Parts: sequence; structure tokens; C-alpha cells
Amino acid sequence: MSVNQHQQQKNRHIQADRNAAEAARDRYGRSGNAAHQTGTGGHSGHSPGRRRIRAAVIRRHVAAVSGRARRSVIEWNARSDFLEQIKKRRWEIFHGIRRIRRHRMREQIVDTLTHGTGFALAIAALVVLTVQAAITGGALRVAVCAIFGATLVILYAASTIYHALHHTRARRLFQRLDHISIFLLIAGSYTPFALINIGGAWGWSIFGIVWGIAIVGITLKAIIGERFEYLWVGMYLAMGWIAVIGLKPLMESIPGGGLALLVAGGGAYTAGVIFFAWEKLPFNHGIWHLFVLLGSLFHFIAAYQYVALA
Repeated sequence: MSVNQHQQQKNRHIQADRNAAEAARDRYGRSGNAAHQTGTGGHSGHSPGRRRIRAAVIRRHVAAVSGRARRSVIEWNARSDFLEQIKKRRWEIFHGIRRIRRHRMREQIVDTLTHGTGFALAIAALVVLTVQAAITGGALRVAVCAIFGATLVILYAASTIYHALHHTRARRLFQRLDHISIFLLIAGSYTPFALINIGGAWGWSIFGIVWGIAIVGITLKAIIGERFEYLWVGMYLAMGWIAVIGLKPLMESIPGGGLALLVAGGGAYTAGVIFFAWEKLPFNHGIWHLFVLLGSLFHFIAAYQYVALA
């Protein structure tokens, strides 16, 4: 409210008081003067007419003050209700954030445990494959089994550390290492079958192609970072199924059981991507981890049975 408006309102109140006083004087002044002249009104300053005028003025002031007080109370109640709603909404948001954080924490625990188990199994797989390849004989056989086992260990170690440190500053670094290790595992999974089972020009060509794609993917990942998430998923899938270009020599060099294990492993990895992309599903990432474990298991059995033992 401006100064002029405030002054106008004040003048209106003063004029209203004067009008009330004039009305009271017109009504009671004559009887008050008569009482004063006859001596029944007591002292001149306390005649009934003057008391009535004073009472009327007081009532007018009280009414005005009461009206302003009522408006102030109404405004205060409205303000209090608004503040109470804000406070209630703030607590709802706070508790909602807490619930989300607790759920995410539980998901990270599940993700850590699933691939932590995979890390322990990967170490065992590395030892078993390398020892069995050494028993079977051949430096190349030992080397390719060691490469496959080592990429298993690297992937599950990076994933476990990343999920265990998800709420720390090191999260970004290990997330990138986790995604880089996927390229390593795909190339490492090809290596035993390309160089031992297929061999020759076809085998070395497949080996060179998959490791070339892996190097390009790792370089791009290091430069671009975590952007274009579905681009990386597409690259993983394309790289995983690139073996179809050498399907004929693969079928000729690997028995039906080994080929079925390789296809089952690739199918498990691919099916897991569905749950990886299903972000609204609770624990979708943990479910995807289980499919990754299953795919690794199929490929380990194939490598042990048809490479390390062959």
C-alpha cells in the first residue's frame, strides 16, 4: 500500500469517527444538556450525553480495530495453512528421496554380490583352464585359455568394485573400466575358439577383427565416456554376434555340443540386455548380472571341454 492510500484510509477512519460523534450528539446531546441544566447529570464533564458520545466513539474504534484484527487473523491462518502445506510437501519429498536412496542402495548391494560371486568364480575358471591347457599341452592353448580366463577376472573385478564404490568419487573411473572390460571379455571369449578350433586364415581373421573392434571401442570409451549408452550396448551385441561371418568354419571345427554352448552363452548375454534396458523393473541390473553370469558359465564349459581338454 502506498503512502497516499494509507493517508486516505486514515482520513476515512477519522471522518467515520466524526460522523459517529455527530450522530451521537444529535441523538443524545439535547437530553444531556437538559439534564445538565436541571443538575441531574452530575459534573459537567460527565453528563450522560457526553458519556454516550464517548461510548459511541469507543464502539466505533473497537469495531474498526476488531475488523482489522479479524482480517489479520484470517490472513495469518491462510498463511499458516500455506506454510503447513509447504512443510508437509517438503517432508513428503524428503521421505520419497530417502526411499529411493534406500532402494538404490539395496540394488547396489545386489549388483555387488552377484558380480562379486562372478569374480570368485572367474579366478577359479582362470586357474582351471590354464592348468588343464598346460596338461593337455601346447603353448598357444595355454595362452588362449589364460587370455579368456583373465578377461573374465578383469570384467567381474571391475564390475564388483564399481558397484561397491557406487556412492564414492571413484565411481566414474570404475564405471568406465567396467564398460571397457566388456570389450575385453567379448574379444577374450572369441580367442580360444578362433585360434585353436578354427585356426588358419579364418581363425586368425576372426581373432584380428574382434580384437580390432575391441581396441576401437576401448579408445572411444576412454574419449567419449558414459554418453551414448545404447550405442555401446549396440556395439557389444554386434561384436558378440560377428562370429556369424565365420559360421561355416566354426561349425566344421567345433562339435555340435560346443556350438550349442557358444550359442547359449551368446543368447544369455543378449537376453540380459532386455532387463538392462528395462529400467522401471526393480533390480533390473542385478537380473542382467545373472544373465551375464549364465553366459560366462556356458562359454567357460565350452572352452574347458573343447579347447583345454581337446
